[in-house]
Amino acid sequence: MTTFLQQFFQCPACGAWMASIELTSYTVHESMLWSDGFQDHQAVYFMEPLFIKCPACSDIFCREDVHMVPAYDFQEDAVRVYERDEWRPPGIDSFEEGYREALVNFYAEALNSQACSNTERETWIRTRLWWTINDCIRAYPGRRQWSLRVFLTFLRRLVLPSPGQLEFARFSKVFKENLQRMKPLYAEREAGLLLAEIHREAGEFGEVSGLLKEWGTGPEKSFVRVVRRATRLRQKYVKLISG
Repeated sequence: MTTFLQQFFQCPACGAWMASIELTSYTVHESMLWSDGFQDHQAVYFMEPLFIKCPACSDIFCREDVHMVPAYDFQEDAVRVYERDEWRPPGIDSFEEGYREALVNFYAEALNSQACSNTERETWIRTRLWWTINDCIRAYPGRRQWSLRVFLTFLRRLVLPSPGQLEFARFSKVFKENLQRMKPLYAEREAGLLLAEIHREAGEFGEVSGLLKEWGTGPEKSFVRVVRRATRLRQKYVKLISG
């Protein structure tokens, strides 16, 4: 069972009030795991963002830096309260035209804000930026069952990029710069598997084998098998691991 409790918080810069929902418990079914660590949940899934842009003053702040007031302690008399759809990052809930670019721009802005005050927060933002751009590829998954139409599509893609690859190319510069900064961040966290994936997606295939040398016999063997194969084929795009 999932229980949602309403709560309120203030912008630390201007004092504007915003309404939120606390996720007390949740269960996720039928998810797909990708090589960048992203889990694509087919069922309804809910999680509040860690970084918020105030709809009143445009200041970006971290939820960890504000005090959450439960509904039973909040006095709403004559106070302007911004609802969730007014303060959640642009593009995080919608699939309207330009939503992905809006979300990429939000994460880029958050990286330059005072709220990005330590490596943990920088890692969180850069990982979401990585996932958001890789969503261009996730949006056009390959089909498993072959037919004449699928075979002709496969031949066409040997020459022409897919719609997802065309959209991905728009963010190529931001993507490459983000990966370069993520290398030391993930090296510090000793996250060898994801560090190997970062090098693969950066096209640095020679680094991948060494990072994966000690992995592959445990529960991560499916991940290692997919990444190793993609490395041999010199493929840089994100890969589906399971689901």
